[in-house]
Amino acid sequence: MNFTSLRYFVHVAEELNISRSAEKLFISQQSLSSHINRLEDELNVKLFLRTPRLSLTYAGICLLRISKQILDLERQIHIQLDDIANERTGSLSIGITRTRARIILPQILPVYSKRYPAVELHTAIGDNQEIYTKLLSGELDLIVSLRPEPNTEVESLPLTTDKFCAIVPHETMLRLYPDSCEAAIRAFSNSQDFSLASFPGEPVLLSSGTHVRRAIDRYFLKNDLHPKIIMETNDIETLFSLCEKGMGITFSFENYAKKFLRPDPEKLMQRSAHIFPINDPELCGHICISYLKKRYLSRAARSFIELSREAIVNGEA
Repeated sequence: MNFTSLRYFVHVAEELNISRSAEKLFISQQSLSSHINRLEDELNVKLFLRTPRLSLTYAGICLLRISKQILDLERQIHIQLDDIANERTGSLSIGITRTRARIILPQILPVYSKRYPAVELHTAIGDNQEIYTKLLSGELDLIVSLRPEPNTEVESLPLTTDKFCAIVPHETMLRLYPDSCEAAIRAFSNSQDFSLASFPGEPVLLSSGTHVRRAIDRYFLKNDLHPKIIMETNDIETLFSLCEKGMGITFSFENYAKKFLRPDPEKLMQRSAHIFPINDPELCGHICISYLKKRYLSRAARSFIELSREAIVNGEA
């Protein structure tokens, strides 16, 4: 048994397709099958059922779990020895949510790559639960996400806090405040006390299955609001675009809304939509960098954390 055979086994166990695994591993099907057969012979167990389609046996399920642990330990050995031999080499796997990736990564990764050009970077984009699960399994070194639920195995370092906000179409403001539109926009922008009750009967566009949606639901419940919901989607950028076209009011976190809408302070009345902050601490998004306490935190990972916090302090991310 060797690391290569275990690595090949894990790949096949996850794909459950020999030809597809061989293609992704850049080896022949015959060679891959030979590795699996030798592993079965050495362990004296069947790891896969070949018919009617490839599936794991109970022994295969057990070996998959253990193999991932072994391969993760092998990776940690290499990371620690690389740290001893070379301060600025190695690899770093980062998980981040899609919305945060577009705000944070363009500010941090170019600077990080210049400082540590020999560090190989891998990023996994997904929702909060997806990247958190990968962190727990050892697939990722760090994740940047909304603060996860308390877990004794996970260390979460605060990065920043993102306020909740409403995004209101400009044409809605013109229609509701025809004689005082600019004054109303400034008032809502500066009050930090937006209330949907000020827009009775206005159509609302909502995200679905996201942290933003859970925050919206809490906001509605807390304020006893019963909005006129006309559309739901899990794509927040689609909601922004439809809001800009005047279809309805939507909600998001402020930094992401500003990143997408790019409001020009000098062109208030020329905007297609307006961002109105909601000053409610319970709705804020607390952004953290998290890692597993039991795993070795490489210099590459520690440097990424330091650079990220430095960028936040300097207002660059």
